[in-house]
Amino acid sequence: MGTTIIQTQWTPLTKARLVNQTSATFVAKTWQAAEPTKDANSATGQTSIDMRNGGGVTQNGLKIMPIGVGSDNNTFSLRVYAWEYYNSGANPDSGIWIASLLLEALCTIDVTLVGLAGKALGTTDVGVDTITLVGTSGNANISHELVSPADGVSQAHIIVDTKGADKIEITFSTGSSATSCNALVKML
Repeated sequence: MGTTIIQTQWTPLTKARLVNQTSATFVAKTWQAAEPTKDANSATGQTSIDMRNGGGVTQNGLKIMPIGVGSDNNTFSLRVYAWEYYNSGANPDSGIWIASLLLEALCTIDVTLVGLAGKALGTTDVGVDTITLVGTSGNANISHELVSPADGVSQAHIIVDTKGADKIEITFSTGSSATSCNALVKML
């Protein structure tokens, strides 16, 4: 009998945003005619991650490791949106991009998880060891895998089922607690 091997196509870790987001509230996501933009190198602007590999193929998931700047036990929130393109085909210019919320999570900073001087994550960048899903924005360990050790030693993360989305947008809110927020992401 043969052996079955399951392999995961992945991408290297990258920041969700080039610049940490500093907004204290979320920006509402509405349907739009324009394609969601790539990172504009702004602390408040829209940034999306293209999940398409061409030929109608998209990545299955996204690993999200929230990071931020702030004091121990400061919190911030993140939302993950799926962007889908719809066009009836009658008019190529009549297409619309539709956003749907995949999840919202509350993240708690742990300053023992801190970057290193002179490295890609510096001494002001700190990790998160606790993540809690907010409301009914997903089912922990069913529609999204939530790893929240809350141990002061291990980085928390979420594996998001991207549900075939064309693009994913991760947006943040400091909630007037953390100074700024971001995430490291890896497509799976």
